[in-house]
Amino acid sequence: MTTNHPAHGHVSLDRLRQISEILSKASAQSDDGNLGYAMADAVKVIDWAIAAFGAEPVACLKCNDTGMTDSGGVQPWGEPILIDCDCLTGMLQAGNSSVTPDCWIQVSERMPEDAQWCAVNTEYGYYVQCWSECQGWLGDEISLPSCDVTHWIPLPASPQQEVKSALEHGMQRYAGAMQKLSEGDK
Repeated sequence: MTTNHPAHGHVSLDRLRQISEILSKASAQSDDGNLGYAMADAVKVIDWAIAAFGAEPVACLKCNDTGMTDSGGVQPWGEPILIDCDCLTGMLQAGNSSVTPDCWIQVSERMPEDAQWCAVNTEYGYYVQCWSECQGWLGDEISLPSCDVTHWIPLPASPQQEVKSALEHGMQRYAGAMQKLSEGDK
C-alpha cells in the first residue's frame, strides 16, 4: 500500500472537483438504482462544499462575535453602554431546529422575550430591533417608542445545524457509494 494515494491525505479543493466530476460521470452511467442516486447526492454535497470554500464565515450580526452589543444608551462620558449579547446562549437554547412563526404578531397579542431580536413594523417602516422589558424597543441605530411598533416577527435562527446535518448525511451516502464501488472492483 502506498501512502501517496489521495485517500491518505487532506481533501483539497482540486481533489473535491475531481471527485465531483468522477461521480457525476459514474452517476450518469448508472442504472438509476440506489447507487446512482447516492452518487448524485454525493455530487450535490461536494458541489456545496466547493461553494462553501469561498464563503465568508458567519458572525453574529449584533456583536460581530465579540459577545457584547450596544444597549442604545450612552455613558455620561460619551461611550456607548455595552451589554451581553447572549448570541451563543440563544443558539444553544434554540436546539437543532428552531420554530419561527411565519406571520407577524401584533404587540397587543404578545411581546417577544426579553432581549429577543425581531423585525418590527412601525408607521415609519421596518426595522430590526431588540425588545427590552426595561427600555422598550432598542436597535443598532434607532430606538423606537413602544407605541410606534404595531407588529413584530422573530428573526430566524442560523442554519448552522441544518447545514452540518445535510453535509454529514451526504458524506455518509458518499462513503456507502464508494464502498459499493470498491466491492464491484473485486
